[in-house]
Amino acid sequence: LRKTILRAHRQAWCWQDEYQGLTLADIRCLEDETQRELNKRMAQFQNENIQLSLTNSNCDNNNDTNKTS
Repeated sequence: LRKTILRAHRQAWCWQDEYQGLTLADIRCLEDETQRELNKRMAQFQNENIQLSLTNSNCDNNNDTNKTS
């Protein structure tokens, strides 16, 4: 946990220059863009997990069929 917090603090410290001179509206816009990107990635991840789950289920069903033959 300590390493994670230190890494996040270092990143925030380094990124502070990018926020210099931005208005609150600019920062809100960046937050919105980040939220949309995160939602998109999470949806892709969930779709990959669903597809993987379906693939594993199909393999399990095929194995069960082969065992009864």
